[in-house]
Amino acid sequence: MNQLLLALVEAPWKAVVVVVLYVAIQQVESLIVVPIIMAQEVSLLPVFTILAVVVFANFFGFLGLFLAIPLLIVTQIWLKEVLVKDVLNKWQASSKDNQQQD
Repeated sequence: MNQLLLALVEAPWKAVVVVVLYVAIQQVESLIVVPIIMAQEVSLLPVFTILAVVVFANFFGFLGLFLAIPLLIVTQIWLKEVLVKDVLNKWQASSKDNQQQD
C-alpha cells in the first residue's frame, strides 16, 4: 500500500504501473509458483492446487484462499490413511485368504 501511495504522489501513471505489476506478480505466484512448489514438497498435483485455490476462494472468499492448500493436504493425507491403508489392505488380505482356500 505504501508503494502505491508513493507512486501516486510522484506521478499518477506510476501508481497504475504499481497496481499492474502487483496484480501480475500475484497471478504468477498463485498460478505458477505455488503449484510447482506444492507438487515438489507435498506431492500435490498442480491442477488440484489451482482448482482448490479457485474453488475455495469462490465459495469462502478471502478465508478460503488461505485455507485451500492446508485443507487439500489434510484431505490427501486422510484419504491415504483411510482409503489406502485401511480399506485396500483389508481388501488385499481378504483376496489372499480366498486364494489360499482354493
